Amino acid sequence: MLRRKIALLRQARLNIQSPAETVELMLQREPFMLDHLRGLDDKQELLEAAIASHDSEVILEAALFLRRTLKKSRFLGLLKGYPSAIDNLVAFWKKKYEFDLVAELLTDLGRSRERALFEWWRCYRVANVKIIFRCK
Repeated sequence: MLRRKIALLRQARLNIQSPAETVELMLQREPFMLDHLRGLDDKQELLEAAIASHDSEVILEAALFLRRTLKKSRFLGLLKGYPSAIDNLVAFWKKKYEFDLVAELLTDLGRSRERALFEWWRCYRVANVKIIFRCK
C-alpha cells in the first residue's frame, strides 16, 4: 500500500497536472503534488477550482497552500475575492484554537465588525469556561 502511494507520487511528480486536474485528484483522495504551481495565475486557478468543487477540505488545502507560498500582501489580495476560502480558514483555525490567526486575518482583510464579534465570542467562551469550572 505504501509502495503504491510512493510510486503514484513519483509518477505525479513527472506528470505535471493543471490546477483543475490537481483539484480532481484532491477530490478523489488520491496523492497529489502542489509544488509545480509556482505562478500566481496557477495558484489563483487552483483556488477557483477548489471553490468550484464545493469541498471544504479541498478549499482549505488550497488556501493553506497559498498562505505557505505567497507573500502576506499577495495572499490577502488574492483571498479578498473569495469569501468561502476565508470562511473555511476561519472555521479551521477556530477548531484548532488558533484564535490569534483568526483575529489577524480578519483585521488584515478589513473585516472589523467580524473581528469585533469574534473577540466578543472568544471572551464569552472563556467566561463560560471559568463559570463551569467554578461550579464543579
